[in-house]
Parts: sequence; structure tokens; C-alpha cells
Amino acid sequence: MVSSVDLWAKSKPYHPLWCHLLDVAAVCGGLLRRFGPVEALPDRWVMYLAAMHDVGKADPEFENKDADCAEQLREKGLELPEKTTKFRHEARSAEWLKDYLSLLGWNEHARAVVSEAVKGHHGNFASGN
Repeated sequence: MVSSVDLWAKSKPYHPLWCHLLDVAAVCGGLLRRFGPVEALPDRWVMYLAAMHDVGKADPEFENKDADCAEQLREKGLELPEKTTKFRHEARSAEWLKDYLSLLGWNEHARAVVSEAVKGHHGNFASGN
């Protein structure tokens, strides 16, 4: 049976998604100590939001992008698409985070700022990607 610890973020070399998210949170924490806080948010929230930049990689469309990793997940019972697509994990991350922050009562402007930052974390801030 597949669990969240089986999902991957980097395939060559292999690095589990959960480890990557925690790595990013730790680096963010180090940067906050070095350069100072984001005034509007507690450091832990900033670290959490940074970590969630790649949560879209948990989507089966992304997990199917590497044939070897996908095969291991299929062997554990995860249903993945037959073919790979041009799926953009950063767009899925932004969408998920915007929805999640809405459930927490964040206003539209704050959700949009976080969502756009996450969507653009590979440098493409164009709308619709």
C-alpha cells in the first residue's frame, strides 16, 4: 500500500517529497534568522508557506513523470495515469494553497499574493500556467 512517504519530489537523485518540503522549511528558517522576519506573518507561517511550494507534486499527474518512480508507486497500489502530461506542479500547489488558506479565513488579497508567489517559484509568473 502506498503512503505519503512514498511520493517523490526529485527523481535523480531520488528525494522523497516530504523530505524536500521539510528541507525548504529549514532553509527558509535559516534565511529568516539571517535577513529578518516577514512583518505580517510569524516565522513558522512563512516557513510553512515556503514548504508548501511543491505540494502539487503529490498529484498523480506529477508522480507519473518519472517512469521508475511511477512504477514503484504502481507496485504499491497507486493508480497513475497511463501517459505523462505537461502537468505543472507549481500551478497545482498554488491552487491547493489558495483553497486551503480560504478555509482558514485568509482574505482574497493575501491568498492571491501567496498563490502567485508559489505559482511563480520557477520564474514564470505568467497567468494561466
